[in-house]
Amino acid sequence: IYAYNFESQTFVLLAFCGITAFFTSWSGYVVISRLSALTHQLLGQAKTCVILLAGHFFFASSLGTTQMMGASVAMAAMVSYTYFTVLEGERQPSALPMTTADTGKSKASAYAQSQA
Repeated sequence: IYAYNFESQTFVLLAFCGITAFFTSWSGYVVISRLSALTHQLLGQAKTCVILLAGHFFFASSLGTTQMMGASVAMAAMVSYTYFTVLEGERQPSALPMTTADTGKSKASAYAQSQA
């Protein structure tokens, strides 16, 4: 690595990769703090499907039958989860706040007050 001749373009690309990695981690934190770990996992599966499709369309990579079936099952699961979550949300008009910043209280105390 010490023998490599770094150019300004190399440093720009390294900085871009670092910034992209930071925002990827940060967005994961935001999703988990606002929603749930399951939603975070579903978004990870959606990202994998998008990467597979982008590789196929932009770089002409071949998609095997197993990859196509896996992506299809993952997308069907995400659509089903979203549908049932929205349906459940419509049935429960009073929901707890998503974060403690909305009320200034812990989720446990907010839950205890809602049950009283």
